[in-house]
Amino acid sequence: MLLMAAVTILLTGLSCWQCLFDADDLIADLVFSIGLGYGIWQANHLANFIADRQVSWSENPIRRFWYGLAGMFVFSLAVIFVVNWLYFVQIVEVVDTIFTQRVIRNMVFQMIITIAISAIIHGFNFFKSWRQQSERALALEREMALTRYASLKNQVNPHFLFNNLNSLSALVQQDPTKAQEFIQKLSKVYRYILDNQQEEVVPLATEWTFCESWLYLEQLRYGDALQLAVHMDPNMNRFVPPMALQLLLENALKHNSFDREHPLTVEVRADGEQLVVRNNLRPRQEPAEGSGLGIQNLRDRYAYLTDRPVSVITDNTHFEVRLPLLELNG
Repeated sequence: MLLMAAVTILLTGLSCWQCLFDADDLIADLVFSIGLGYGIWQANHLANFIADRQVSWSENPIRRFWYGLAGMFVFSLAVIFVVNWLYFVQIVEVVDTIFTQRVIRNMVFQMIITIAISAIIHGFNFFKSWRQQSERALALEREMALTRYASLKNQVNPHFLFNNLNSLSALVQQDPTKAQEFIQKLSKVYRYILDNQQEEVVPLATEWTFCESWLYLEQLRYGDALQLAVHMDPNMNRFVPPMALQLLLENALKHNSFDREHPLTVEVRADGEQLVVRNNLRPRQEPAEGSGLGIQNLRDRYAYLTDRPVSVITDNTHFEVRLPLLELNG
């Protein structure tokens, strides 16, 4: 604001250099310049506020740059017109109308300087946003790497393999056909992890197919102790980060104690533009390893993909996580 006021004083002096040597005129010009500078500063603030609500720097920095610059031009032009009219026509009454050569020349000078300063500020914000995007991209890659590592570690750890091999051994003797299906489901789990480890998002249908294979293995192990209620259309045209839903399902199993008399009920449903995973709460006496890290990992990954947060709602009886369902542009 002070910079704009100083530039306006300079331009006023250029258009009326005698005013700089007259105390009364100089004071009047100072008041005019400060008022004009403050008005333009507020106009830029309003333009940025509106532009931020329309397009964020993180989603589309180029469009945000032009939105902000266009809004600044419109609002600043209105402020310059009103302030010059009030000052020259209504207050000092040096002219009868604002449409005189002197006043128009002043307004043109003021507008040129305003555009130049605003363009520099918006350019700075553009490059700042570009740098932040680069940093967030690197952060996302680190989070994805941690997710891939954690998923592979969980699926190939000795307990997972031991439990599934025991289940497979029993099925081979009791039901060879079901044993073959078990092997297919197990292979799909590993195939999904390997095929999608580089993807930022996957279709909800693809994620759910993976979760069905994973849940098949877990339900063979837990039987009636694990109950699942699904209320969504997995074929909706929405996307989630890979292994996001499976992570929440696995968390429910890992952090709760349950059996046939006290089953774990997991509900998966679509609620508007959110995917909700909710389970009854029966915490283990000893917290599972890495408690809270999976949710934080999801939050970090979503923070790069969207401004919509991952919500966690918990009370004495239930634990609920809401994931934003993503829609790809273009």
